[in-house]
Amino acid sequence: MKYVYLISISICFLFSSCIDILEELILNKDGSGQYTYTIDLSAALKNETIKGLVSAGSPDENPFKDVDTTFYGKDLSTVDKGDKAAIWDKVVTKVAVSEKEEKYIISMKFPFANLSEVGYVLKHMDKAMGGTPLSKKTDSPGMTNDFGEITYSLNGKTLTRKTSGLTAPPQSEEDLSMASMLFADAKYTVIYQLPGKIRKTNIHEASVSGKTVNTSMLFSELMKGKISLDGTIRFK
Repeated sequence: MKYVYLISISICFLFSSCIDILEELILNKDGSGQYTYTIDLSAALKNETIKGLVSAGSPDENPFKDVDTTFYGKDLSTVDKGDKAAIWDKVVTKVAVSEKEEKYIISMKFPFANLSEVGYVLKHMDKAMGGTPLSKKTDSPGMTNDFGEITYSLNGKTLTRKTSGLTAPPQSEEDLSMASMLFADAKYTVIYQLPGKIRKTNIHEASVSGKTVNTSMLFSELMKGKISLDGTIRFK
């Protein structure tokens, strides 16, 4: 099953209107918290072209059979964990697939001691999602490579989200038009729950309610490189 959903994700990045991504970060006063990263591929089950491509590249006779599987980071080999065993032991990934319900969701969740652990896991998303171990080199991109390397940091009562190493945005009008078509209605949403009431944020078009900040953008807009999900949040 591991290979099936990795194939699905790779194909859906080419037909990205079939992807919705949700980041949820819950931060405690001491800088610890919980992080969840969810990839919703359910729209792929409504697209016969994508289903055909996944089936052609899968060793399974029925790659879309019902699945309810959990991967535990603690089960990774000692080599793959390296000196970060304490982090990997906390990572849990669930894959839920139902063709009848048109549901295809991959969700990774883990508690973190500090925000640097979030950046580390995101940097190695392939392994976190139950894919290729770091001990095996691969030419396939990481789950977050198309949208850069995401890091979070906390300075007093200011949370910062920063993306580095972004893929260069398309330059020509033709490229921009193609990106808009491929990414269509695909969305990337980030939700923050902080330990104090929100005072101020400069994140583009973010909505604030008490201790919660919510921002959501179209993939097509992110690809143009004119806006981003990055910014700071100040809280009490």
